Amino acid sequence: FFFKDTATTEIYTRSIVGSVRCVQETGLKLASCFPTIQVKDVKRISTQGIDFDRSSSNKLVLESWVVASPTNTSLFDGAVSKGILMLPQEGYLKFPVGVIFPHPKDLDEDKEYTFLLCKVAVGRSLCLKTNEDPPKTRGDLPAGYDSVYIIDSSNIPNEEGTTEGGRLYRHEYWIYNAQQVLPCYLVQCKFELETEMGKEICVNGDGPAEKYCVEDDSYFCNDCDLRIHESNEEVARILRKHQRIPVSEKMAAFGNCKDHDRKIEFFCDTCQQAMCVYCKIQGNHASGEYANHAIIEITSAY
Repeated sequence: FFFKDTATTEIYTRSIVGSVRCVQETGLKLASCFPTIQVKDVKRISTQGIDFDRSSSNKLVLESWVVASPTNTSLFDGAVSKGILMLPQEGYLKFPVGVIFPHPKDLDEDKEYTFLLCKVAVGRSLCLKTNEDPPKTRGDLPAGYDSVYIIDSSNIPNEEGTTEGGRLYRHEYWIYNAQQVLPCYLVQCKFELETEMGKEICVNGDGPAEKYCVEDDSYFCNDCDLRIHESNEEVARILRKHQRIPVSEKMAAFGNCKDHDRKIEFFCDTCQQAMCVYCKIQGNHASGEYANHAIIEITSAY
């Protein structure tokens, strides 16, 4: 789109680029569960998507952030140069959906990451556990199925309602047809991991916290954690089911709202925008058509 005035066109173009960068940055924050990301570059991949539109018709389509690694360089090269994905020799491509890095230790603050944001038409998925052998090629996929969904046992709740992997939304799909994948953006970024983790104080104010309770949204030292959740027999049967994790493994908060400098608590799925409570009650989502947008908690977005 071009205006008659070159300066106006340039301003309009910069605003569109800035908006795209903001959307991708928000998506990465949600998918990585880290609030501080430096987006270095965002490139839109040129593709008409005709084959994808045909292959994705009437199918469930999900977004996947694929991180570049030595094992998938050809995947990224093909996406950037030709706008298409090539199947590897194995005959399938793996796409994570949801949280990219389940634990902070999986990230390297000094490393610059490259991500490929794709739309993936998963369609009807054949559900398999991690210890089951999946189809090796497209021809091996049973009739009527479009993909394979790998069930991670660490995300299956046990009898107490907790999971080994924590309450993380993370799925993995295997795609056997490259036309079911549409590469959209190439994003380069760095994660700033230096936070106040490890400096939290026990809720009783007696010293540094060592555990974080997800249900209570509170920090405890080990002694207080045991006293609150284990010692009182009258309520321990319920409280010991609370998910408590080391402070170092607690997901970082999502930072503050750029408009109101308040804690980000919500996410608008329509605008792909993170927001605080003031955005809802007196900001841009308080009136007009924006007030009718579906708003969910930021922790539920992924």
